[in-house]
Amino acid sequence: MRAPAALPLTSSGPQAPSAQKSGARPSTPVVPTAPASDPVAEKLASEGLALTGTLLGHSVTFVVSAAATVILLYFLLASEHWMLSRIVEAVPRRRARALF
Repeated sequence: MRAPAALPLTSSGPQAPSAQKSGARPSTPVVPTAPASDPVAEKLASEGLALTGTLLGHSVTFVVSAAATVILLYFLLASEHWMLSRIVEAVPRRRARALF
């Protein structure tokens, strides 16, 4: 079997040779075919999404860690006098250390 001859392409799409001469359009609309998918473009798009997700995940982790650090530092500095007095009470006196 022979394959049918390809129809010539024009700016308005493929047309039959007789329709090309008379200027008439074909009776059925021509649906353009999707361009062949580019594997490199698909890989770049998927890696771009993965990179974006990774950056957002790390950014959220950094912000949460920074906020926790600031809150803990505030309470540590706010309780300075209380903590200092507890440390002084916990450290034994010279005479008490000499007995050990």
